[in-house]
Amino acid sequence: MSSTPRSFADWSRQAVDLRLTYNGNRQVDWLHPALRLDGRFTAVMSLQSGGYGDILLATSAATKAATDVDATDGLCQLSDAETLAARTEFRKLNVAKSSVVVLKVPKQSLTVAAKEKAFRKAMRALLELKDSNIPGVALMRASCPSECIEVYNYYPCDLAAAAKEIRSRLKCISESFLFYWALQLAEAITGLHECGILHCDIHPENVLMDAEGNLLLHDFGLSKRLPEESFQTSNRRQAAAGWLKIPKKFRDDARHFAMLEAGWWPPELEDAFRNHGSGGRDSVGSDGMVTMHMNHTVDWYGLGATLFVLRTGSYPLRHFSETQLTRMLERPAQQLHHNQQPEHLTPNFSHFILQLIREKIPNRLGHAGDGREVLSHVCVRSSPLFRCCDSWEQRRERIRCRQLPAPYRIVWGWPEFVQRLEQYQLPRLV
Repeated sequence: MSSTPRSFADWSRQAVDLRLTYNGNRQVDWLHPALRLDGRFTAVMSLQSGGYGDILLATSAATKAATDVDATDGLCQLSDAETLAARTEFRKLNVAKSSVVVLKVPKQSLTVAAKEKAFRKAMRALLELKDSNIPGVALMRASCPSECIEVYNYYPCDLAAAAKEIRSRLKCISESFLFYWALQLAEAITGLHECGILHCDIHPENVLMDAEGNLLLHDFGLSKRLPEESFQTSNRRQAAAGWLKIPKKFRDDARHFAMLEAGWWPPELEDAFRNHGSGGRDSVGSDGMVTMHMNHTVDWYGLGATLFVLRTGSYPLRHFSETQLTRMLERPAQQLHHNQQPEHLTPNFSHFILQLIREKIPNRLGHAGDGREVLSHVCVRSSPLFRCCDSWEQRRERIRCRQLPAPYRIVWGWPEFVQRLEQYQLPRLV
């Protein structure tokens, strides 16, 4: 039996208390001495985080943007602080005015060209999105172009780390959690596509969680521009037909990032590295090379793969039949005690996930109508959360305004690195 709430009131009543730790209690590397960047940012530690990659927790001595710091939204006016010893606002790291920020540093394994390219793509996408008012996107606060460093607000956790802790405490991730996350991510993806942006790299490590448990898409280093006709038209058939050629340089990008076997990528991207068609709009040139294409469904596949791995602990396998994938969804990722029964997913929600990860692009949920189609799926429109919403626009607005009751109440625990920060004396800023 599924314990999915059957009424709007049930969602609030059945919310569970959830204790999570900052950054999933991942390993921390203290920097001795602290790293200085142009005299403005002083980083005291390095955090390993899926959502940020290799990140540095830092404070800033700048009271206004410096000449070579590119302020994307006038938000790099960070407060000054000499020590972290007496800081109390660390409990409020999600607050925009906090003096603790994240510096997203390129991975050392990347070539200079790859670092610069990923930085340019992220900048381009986030500049397009900064005035979009999409609540489900983590926007850049500032940047240091000379070092390819991006500056963000610090969010407590990424979805991969949160899911790991949830499984350890609750044994499996319930449908109410997955459905809540699916709605927030679907609304964010819809907003991206309306702005002409393909994320191309959606998976749990690239989804951040704020202090209230809301989700935000992050890491636009592999993003692409959609063809104009696919997002600047009122004709939905024409919009769905917008195809984007998968260029050779995209394959090179993936090689730089060591992502050739990324389980969250749809078949058309996986096949691009093997030069054979995937059921998309492919053609063979005079040189015998296959020209492969993708469209906006690459992000919808990423959503489906994210939900699948959160539920099962592994990404969907192409050679598996729909029946086999359904059986995997029925099994929680964490082993239960012999006398415990797994909480089954409702047939409609299982169907929702399976439609998102269809191998053939034209059969994939979202191909015909993008976000409209996804947010009109029977599992969404029949949910008690949208009982008074007759249109997909009304459902979307309810999600966008964060009017849905969360299935959990998060209490953030203090990991070891937070406790050590209280005794750590930050070097005097200049």
